[in-house]
Amino acid sequence: MTHSSGACNKELAPGRSSDGTRIAFKLLLVLLLMAAVAVEGYYIFVLRDKIERQTEELRTISIQLQSSKNESTDLREELSSIKKMAGEGKDGNTADGQH
Repeated sequence: MTHSSGACNKELAPGRSSDGTRIAFKLLLVLLLMAAVAVEGYYIFVLRDKIERQTEELRTISIQLQSSKNESTDLREELSSIKKMAGEGKDGNTADGQH
């Protein structure tokens, strides 16, 4: 019986090694998946930060555009007023002077 129990011990040793390899492989796989999740989390964080910065830049540009539009309207009105005053003073070629 000692011979058969020794044979069992020899047979279990390779099985244990195989189990250890499987466990190590599973552990490596879990670590790789955790690393992938961490990288994705970092990527999401970076994208959110970039979106926030671009949104702020867009707001700034929008405000500047609106300001330029208002200034353009004011200048047109002022130019129109100057043209009317200049036209009336010279020869009456404005829309008011022609009627």
